[in-house]
Amino acid sequence: MENGTPKTFLTAEEAATYLGIAKITLYTYTSKRIIPYYKSRRKIYIKISDLDEFILNEANRIMPASEIESQAELYDRTESTKKCKAGDIK
Repeated sequence: MENGTPKTFLTAEEAATYLGIAKITLYTYTSKRIIPYYKSRRKIYIKISDLDEFILNEANRIMPASEIESQAELYDRTESTKKCKAGDIK
């Protein structure tokens, strides 16, 4: 923080620490364009908001067992309905 203003960007090292990953992993994510970044000369900078979006990305979310079970029940109900309808057509 400079002059009491919160930082908007982090260096690669700071971003890796923020995410709890190795710096080489962060570079892999940036080179594969998984995490957006800005480059100035030979250094990269990453917005904290972009890191937060990466963490909160729905694809990274692990569902609790209760949610998986409710989705499985819903799937079972829809599949049994489809089978019943397919049987009615014959």
